Amino acid sequence: MPAAHATSHQRSPRRQPKILTPQERDGLLAQFNRRYNAPLRNLCMVQLMLDAGLRTGEVLALRPEHLDMMTCRLVVREGKGAKDRTLWVSRDLRDLIGRWLQRRPESEWLFCTRHGGPVQARYLREMVKRMARRAGIAEWQRVSPHALRHTFASDLHRETGNLRLVQLALGHADLRTTAIHVHLLDGELEQALKSFRQSEQPGQDTPTPQEIAHHLLDALPEPIAQALARAAQVPRQRHLPSPPLPLPANPTNTPRSHTCMRPEREAHEGL
Repeated sequence: MPAAHATSHQRSPRRQPKILTPQERDGLLAQFNRRYNAPLRNLCMVQLMLDAGLRTGEVLALRPEHLDMMTCRLVVREGKGAKDRTLWVSRDLRDLIGRWLQRRPESEWLFCTRHGGPVQARYLREMVKRMARRAGIAEWQRVSPHALRHTFASDLHRETGNLRLVQLALGHADLRTTAIHVHLLDGELEQALKSFRQSEQPGQDTPTPQEIAHHLLDALPEPIAQALARAAQVPRQRHLPSPPLPLPANPTNTPRSHTCMRPEREAHEGL
């Protein structure tokens, strides 16, 4: 096969999903008006993906009996690979879903349309992008249900540091797949590797007092830094403690034991 033809079939690097910052996540959740049924339902679905890492199909396949309202236990039935897994949600999210359960139409699906039918995956994807755009999130085009799942994975790994736990929550069979989901922790990896064994490196130079002074001056406002720099050019005078004051003279050469004697003692001894 010619080299040019082979190059044309090379797969371009896959672009990673966007990971939401805490501010972006809060901004996204703030877009839903809970007074109305559809926004309340949509908020529950989005928060389930952010707080439990559910896939699009897993969210849409949930039934009311899959969530235990007493224990906050959520059973994901026949996830990817026809595997079940058990998760838990926070009490706040359970209460939010409870509000939706009080309003939802009669249906076999936990999240249904106003006629009781299942919500479509295309609607969920478009709704997430629409809310991301409304929230003013940078690169909102990259915000998808899968990006919410990646955000959950990265946040859980950052908080626990346990990749195996993240694997169980996501329902991955291969730990390498889980590692891909926490890819945006590369900045933390860079920082960790740069400081790894740093204290054990021989021959490290200790900053000089002049270097420390320059760093301190750089951190100060300019007028204060200039004043300190001018003051540093004046020869530093050491302030010695003042000498003790001389004792007063004793003109009568009276023994000190008599001059310091209390009056009542002197009166008693004169009797």
